[in-house]
Amino acid sequence: MAAPRLDSERAAQVIAAADQFGVEKAAKLFGIATRTVERYRARLELDPELSVRVDNKRQELLAKTKHWAEEADEFMSEALTVMRQKLPAAELRDVVGAYKIVGELTLTRQALMIDENDDEPVRNPESPETEEDP
Repeated sequence: MAAPRLDSERAAQVIAAADQFGVEKAAKLFGIATRTVERYRARLELDPELSVRVDNKRQELLAKTKHWAEEADEFMSEALTVMRQKLPAAELRDVVGAYKIVGELTLTRQALMIDENDDEPVRNPESPETEEDP
């Protein structure tokens, strides 16, 4: 029995998502095993068509991430302006709540920040790039 033909479009989507969000999240998102993600990645070296498709998907995801980051910057700026205006009359709990929100937004922004030199998402150096099946 012949092996099923690879759906290059889906494999490209899976690989690009794994690059952006991690193997485990991509596998969960597409309803597949993490081992399947690794098989798709291994196929990249042997399949030029898949390689081109993956590059295209990576660019699409990167463009979406950059757009989101720009909108987030605008929103954070507006939110900080409103918080500053309300700060003098605010109660302590409101100030603490605002501080917490700004801190969370800052962490989120740093986690999603794009390195403008190489157009790749900034990864946490302590987290592995790939995950293995248990």
